Amino acid sequence: MTKINLNRISSNEPNFEEFKRMLEEMKAFLTEEPKPDNQDWEDNLEAILEFQDEDGSFRLVDSYKIPMDARVDFCHIPTYICTAILMKAYMKEEVIFDNTAEQILRKALYRCSEIRIRGNGMEFFEQADISGFLKHHHDLCHRFSRIMDKHCRNVFVYGTLMRGEANHDYYLSNSWCKGRATASGFEMYDIGAFPGIVPGEGTVPGELYKVDYETLQRLDCLEGEGSLYTRRNVPVTMSTGERAFAWIYVYNGSIDGLEKLPVWKRHDYVWYVSYGSNMLKKRFMCYIKGGSFEAGGAEHEACENLTEPLDIRACEIPYDMYYGNSSGSWGGKGVSFLDITKTGAAKGVAYLITREQFDHVACQENGGCRREYSHGWYNTVVSLGTMDGCDIVTITNDELREYNEPAEAYVDTLKRGLRENIADMSDEMIGEYLMSCNRAGH
Repeated sequence: MTKINLNRISSNEPNFEEFKRMLEEMKAFLTEEPKPDNQDWEDNLEAILEFQDEDGSFRLVDSYKIPMDARVDFCHIPTYICTAILMKAYMKEEVIFDNTAEQILRKALYRCSEIRIRGNGMEFFEQADISGFLKHHHDLCHRFSRIMDKHCRNVFVYGTLMRGEANHDYYLSNSWCKGRATASGFEMYDIGAFPGIVPGEGTVPGELYKVDYETLQRLDCLEGEGSLYTRRNVPVTMSTGERAFAWIYVYNGSIDGLEKLPVWKRHDYVWYVSYGSNMLKKRFMCYIKGGSFEAGGAEHEACENLTEPLDIRACEIPYDMYYGNSSGSWGGKGVSFLDITKTGAAKGVAYLITREQFDHVACQENGGCRREYSHGWYNTVVSLGTMDGCDIVTITNDELREYNEPAEAYVDTLKRGLRENIADMSDEMIGEYLMSCNRAGH
């Protein structure tokens, strides 16, 4: 364990390397579990307690008369971190907080309530289990608790509490739904009549609600907070791209033998399979977030739902891919289509997206026309089965297009997409596959 060495630096002679060192030591100590029987841990806690300024902060600089961004970085953030460290230690039964140490914590909490608690502050408080702290020590600093309650009135739901599901009307019909959102760093499992999420590497889709205190208490009872689920405060991303903090219920039970789910409301999502330039995620996201791709000049309209795909997987399509038509975005050269008149084997990349996002992509692929219009280049939706309970679809033209060889930049984009998603394809194999698509058009 690194020993914490703190000192307050003159604003007239800032030492940014020292600022960085002290912040890194604080952050590292926050990740440590309280160890009251460990002398190094006790020494570090004592160093934090002794470093508190008269105003209750743990600022690293001797004056607030510095630029705003520096004030946040070197005054507010260290105060958030040190307060979170003390909160975490205070909740450990084996850690003895005498009256002096408790007063230091109270002053720190009050100081945090005086400065604007920004998103990064919430991240540090989450590491200190802000949910448990408010639950058991709500009266330690009423002002801090009131402010944190306001910050923590967002609730992210992902299962039976979503609109149209069994528990929604009874628990959330009078709460404001702020819209669709996703929570990263979790994976969802089928518990039976309801889902549960656990920490992982995935992204879980859901809805964000603004609730009052009574509703939050009722949700705690429904979810068995503290036993079946634990309520945590985590960052979530709205479909607009805006980030917020919200309570989320994390499953406490074992997931051994349980089915992993990509989404709960499976009918709202599809696997959209690309076999052309959209195999490269950077290119595909131009259809979702808007803008033009580096190698193609067309400007794409952003989707209303800017959420990134929940999952991306390589797959094989049971039809051959060929190049046809004349694309202005690719120098008048050909682009990818599927020959659905016979079976084949094309490489594809499947994106798990909402149906509204798929409709938007199909519309953009048809020059802004709705996909069912017969004059569009990609006028046909092809069903490719299901995966994890969600439909797999792609688009092409129901008639073979006139063959036209692709531009070098287009082929390069296909190569990048294949390399990005199919690890076991060598450059030679990728080249041979794309050459075979040339032959498929003749």
